[in-house]
Amino acid sequence: MNEEDRQVNQDEKGTYIEKPNGDVYIQYGERKIPRALTPSPILSDIFIGREDELEEVQQKLFHAQKENLLLLVNGRGGIGKTTFASHYYNRYSDQYSHRAWVFAESGVVDAMLTLAPHLGVKFDATMPGEERLEKLIAEMANLEKPGLLVLDNANDDADLEKHYGALRRCPNFHLLLTTRVTELEKAQCHVINPLTMDDAAVLFKTHYPAHKKSEDELLFSILEAVDHNTLVIELLAKNLNHFNTKLKTRYQLADLLEDLQKCGVLALTQTKEVSTDYQSAAQKNTSSALRQETPEKIVAAMYNLSDLSENEAEIELMSTFSVLPAETIPFATLEKLLPGDEELDRTLSALGKKGWLDYNEEEQSFKCSPVIQEITRKQNKARLWDDVETVVTAMNYLLDYETGTGHLINASYEQGGIFTRYGERVIQYLTEPQHGIGGLASRLGSFYNTTGNLIKALEYFEVYGKTSKELHEAHFENVDFKHGLAVSYEKMGETHQALGDLDKALEYFQDETKLFEELHEAHPDNVDFKNGLAISYSKMGAIHKALGKLDKTMEFYGQCLSLTRELHESNPEDVSFKNGLAISYQYMGITHSTLGDTEKALEFHGQYLQLSKELHEVQPENVDFKNSLAISYSKMGATHQTLGDLDKALEFYMKDTQLSKELHEAYPENVDFKNGLAISYAKLAVLYQEQKNKTKAVELYKSAKQLWAELVETSPDHVEFRHNLEVVEDQLSKL
Repeated sequence: MNEEDRQVNQDEKGTYIEKPNGDVYIQYGERKIPRALTPSPILSDIFIGREDELEEVQQKLFHAQKENLLLLVNGRGGIGKTTFASHYYNRYSDQYSHRAWVFAESGVVDAMLTLAPHLGVKFDATMPGEERLEKLIAEMANLEKPGLLVLDNANDDADLEKHYGALRRCPNFHLLLTTRVTELEKAQCHVINPLTMDDAAVLFKTHYPAHKKSEDELLFSILEAVDHNTLVIELLAKNLNHFNTKLKTRYQLADLLEDLQKCGVLALTQTKEVSTDYQSAAQKNTSSALRQETPEKIVAAMYNLSDLSENEAEIELMSTFSVLPAETIPFATLEKLLPGDEELDRTLSALGKKGWLDYNEEEQSFKCSPVIQEITRKQNKARLWDDVETVVTAMNYLLDYETGTGHLINASYEQGGIFTRYGERVIQYLTEPQHGIGGLASRLGSFYNTTGNLIKALEYFEVYGKTSKELHEAHFENVDFKHGLAVSYEKMGETHQALGDLDKALEYFQDETKLFEELHEAHPDNVDFKNGLAISYSKMGAIHKALGKLDKTMEFYGQCLSLTRELHESNPEDVSFKNGLAISYQYMGITHSTLGDTEKALEFHGQYLQLSKELHEVQPENVDFKNSLAISYSKMGATHQTLGDLDKALEFYMKDTQLSKELHEAYPENVDFKNGLAISYAKLAVLYQEQKNKTKAVELYKSAKQLWAELVETSPDHVEFRHNLEVVEDQLSKL
């Protein structure tokens, strides 16, 4: 970075601003952590009646003796907890070193872990969520204080009770929770009460400036009946605005009340006095009272009353928002989820004007209230899948990944994390078996597998398996569903194997193999089924090798080789089948090496090398083929080393190292490529050690040590990385 591109703020925090975007960071040694760990929440333009409360909350948080956690509570939704928190967040942001806003609908753990990438915290692939949370909080405890963390919509009382202790171990941050949970151990509470009648009326008239004073008495009755609920007030006012814009005949507040009563809400009850801030005691009027209603009932009635039914695009868009997180979603993101919708901006604008969506003009983003989401899901239950199928298809496209590297093809890593979180919510609400949902669950599992969270990967591979099984049982003759079930077994087997549960992995691979055998037998000319069977045999061979059953290993690898050879010979131009045959040769070579038959191993590894070369020459940009070629060089080097031909071994090891270095430089975040390069250095070091070249051996061991030390730092519980680091450290100590 050029000096003119950086503006340094010389304060005690070591904060600097990087141009041109103006993001602010705080320096911690070699690391810089952004002050704004997340995007800011939507800030409503209208904020009435709670200004003094903002200062009250600030005093509670900054002057509390021990408790750093404050609940913004009210048992009902739509009362304005999130709006209040967003204004606090904006008003006092400068008083905090770091600030973050996370959405806790799916629980404390998932919400908190969204901060990990922003803090540079990485986890071992097998680390459970609870342990990840502890590691994250330990990292947050080292940051400059005070920070501000808002957990929005944290309404699961059992989840809050479970993680209350963990949150308390984050003393550097003020924690503000918007919740319907009214009591949590010793946590402070700040009750968000309904607006006063005066403020409620001002809010209504602000959103509906055409309101006539002659209708005040009726307005006060309605406001009292809806318990001054902010969401309901805004929805009523904005829809009145819309109705009067749309209809030639003026639509009065009385007309709206009559229509609502026809929908079964706000019925007349006994006569009672209604006192308002607009009237003196002597001016109290006697009026027919309206039955008090919950926000949910009013919103449901308004949903039926509004003209959404006249606009299919609005209904479909509401369905989409109902299955996404109740968080701020940028317009650019919505465009990706709804590709080809040329009217999207107009539909969003219309829903915002009617009060169904919150709109932030500055951020160009939209948000849907959890209350409205719940009502929409109920209203659109029969059509929900049809409405959101386009979104699911888009998510499957956006979360498609590249074989070999695990990198997303159509989205960045950061975007992948967002779409994965969205996908989790979609799966939560769309529980009926659908092919698209199974595919989405598979994508989520693959994303978590690639990014190092095997526990979450298994969770969604199991959803994939459950969906696939239900579809297969409901449509037994549909071979695509049977094929999908077989693939789901493979993914669950691979994940259990990575987690070290070899018996469970074997069980899934056996189920996979059985299905592919049936598919291949019924459709012998289907190359996909034949290839699937070959892959299942390779999985069976690998798991038996891990279990130490080499006779079974050889049997399954032999069956895999036979099928891949047939596939390649029948389809010589198909590079995927050629690659499958190459890998089969590798498996056979490894097995013969394990059995001590080095000459036979050399023969198979030679065939593996030849095919890998041909594949790489045809498609030099194919990362999978390049990695396969590097591995084939490594296998040839190891085999020649065993045979005592060190010069030949060195030649192959050098080629492996060169390719491994190129792969690591191109994909620095890929731990497999980083580990592969470290192994290449270590193998070369051993070879130079055998040749009595101590200087070169030490140099290479140090290079391997540096890479494994970095891998251990990012994945401290990864057994292989730690073991390899210990081995090279031991070798260096001997040299």
